[in-house]
Amino acid sequence: LWPFDHEFYRKYGFENGEKAISYNFKPSNIKSDFKLDDNTKVTDVTDMKDYLPLMQVAMNAKNKYTRVIGDVDAWLLRGELQGGFKIYLFERDDIPTAYISLKFKKVGEWEQNMQILDIAYTDIQAKHSIFAFLRNFEADISKISINLPIQEEVERYLQSIDDTHKFNTWPSMFRILDIKKCFEQIDFLPSLNEELYFQLEDKIISENSGIWKLTIENGKCNVLKLESISADKDNILDLTINQLSQILIGHSNIEKLLEHSNVQIPEQWKNKDLFPEMPCSVMLWF
Repeated sequence: LWPFDHEFYRKYGFENGEKAISYNFKPSNIKSDFKLDDNTKVTDVTDMKDYLPLMQVAMNAKNKYTRVIGDVDAWLLRGELQGGFKIYLFERDDIPTAYISLKFKKVGEWEQNMQILDIAYTDIQAKHSIFAFLRNFEADISKISINLPIQEEVERYLQSIDDTHKFNTWPSMFRILDIKKCFEQIDFLPSLNEELYFQLEDKIISENSGIWKLTIENGKCNVLKLESISADKDNILDLTINQLSQILIGHSNIEKLLEHSNVQIPEQWKNKDLFPEMPCSVMLWF
């Protein structure tokens, strides 16, 4: 959810899931040494047949946090409802390499801004092409805004940074409702073979509270709630439902999350392949 008050929802087990960054810049601020090469073609996507190349880019994107809603109608619906919604597909030697989706917003009588909703690229050359393409809007657009789930390398494309480059102050929040179902849906690395214990505190959903055993093998997790445990207490990790939410969605790894607490982290939980720290982004389209 996008809360009206983060502290209010945190009391009910929700926790921040994003560490988004906002960039705002003029097209003229993009360095002129980034240019579209002769082999790159940019197409305004208006036809359903172009949906498959978009999916191809999304699946092979170098910025893996990018996601595309898997329904052709979703693209068409956005375009019809959001006047000014655009998707541009980049192809190099007829191979899809990038796309951006954006919309235009009029501010005042003469000014118009651009909001980039999603950006995906399969290699750095394709990323260069995106910024070179955006510079072409210099005569028509006053400001370009882009929200990214992490502090990605954007500054190198700009001649200068102004004070509107900032952390997003309105991150989305997440809440785990069912511990067993949540862990059973996760695809772990097939090479992992671990047995983990944790004691969870959930002040709202009592069924989640208690001692849990996770058996991870062959890429899947078997989840068992225990009435009691004979294992060494040093092997049991103490967590709140808020902390577990951030661990599972990749907001933070366990050691970073607990570094300012007195909680002892069992060695088994320190394997970074179990719950890797990864960018998380929830795109708000409408």
